[in-house]
Amino acid sequence: MLPQRLNLGNPVNRSHPFNRGQLAWWMVLRDWAGGGTWRDLAGLYPGALTSMGSTAGWRSTLRPGGFGEMHFDSIGFVTISASTSVLALTSPFRISFWVKTTVSTTVISHINNSSFTGFEVGISQGGGVNKPSLWNGSGWTSANTAVDDGAWHFVGIQNDGANTSYDLDGAADGTVAQGSPNTPSGGLYIGSRNGGTNMGVCSLDSVRIWPRTFTAGEKKSYYDQSRRGYPDALNWVRTPALLAQQAAAAGGVQQRLMLMGVGARTAMRNGITNYRRTRRRHPLYQPFGDHRYEI
Repeated sequence: MLPQRLNLGNPVNRSHPFNRGQLAWWMVLRDWAGGGTWRDLAGLYPGALTSMGSTAGWRSTLRPGGFGEMHFDSIGFVTISASTSVLALTSPFRISFWVKTTVSTTVISHINNSSFTGFEVGISQGGGVNKPSLWNGSGWTSANTAVDDGAWHFVGIQNDGANTSYDLDGAADGTVAQGSPNTPSGGLYIGSRNGGTNMGVCSLDSVRIWPRTFTAGEKKSYYDQSRRGYPDALNWVRTPALLAQQAAAAGGVQQRLMLMGVGARTAMRNGITNYRRTRRRHPLYQPFGDHRYEI
């Protein structure tokens, strides 16, 4: 891949199939890391880092294809909105994220602590030991596989109104009967339920929500895109300076010629041609019997 940097003025390729119609995308980017806001690349739901101490928040640890992580230590969380029904999911929908943990944890929640209406996504929240889980306001379902080994895993959860299906690291990981979430009555938080309970103990990145489900092929394709740093879904800028740096490192004449102006390219070609002509006239380069000697 060519040296590049992100177009911060327009970071998302909105024509990409995985970006069209998305509801939210919280991802750690180098240029936007630090500070008190976790930006939503979809532009609708920025998150405020809340009660994040020195052991939580932004970290430079890299997941496959990532540029950093948001770490949760059971104290801090990210407040997307304390308003009711700010992001009321109705089926079909899909939520995906990268997670690294060794224990049960809340990932994203839009639920009330007393009525429990809304939705919540977590690890081991539904009775399955440290497995990805979904609460729809009336009950839990869980995936087949635990993700508590302390390694990065990609999790996808989607609901079509009748069933919830799970995928893990690009492969199917179970389908369970489960209806659409009911209308939420609490705030929307990452790493916490209602901004104070079921606190997250994990690292997260690239938390995304779509108002549709993915096919099996799309799940695999998106996983591959994510683990390669979204080469097509984000708007990367290939700057002349970075291209020149690549050309210098490669040391190829053709690459250097491509980066030069017309005059410079002509001068270099003339220099090469003159060298060849001079070499052919040199005495040591003339035929001698059946042999030819070159300088």
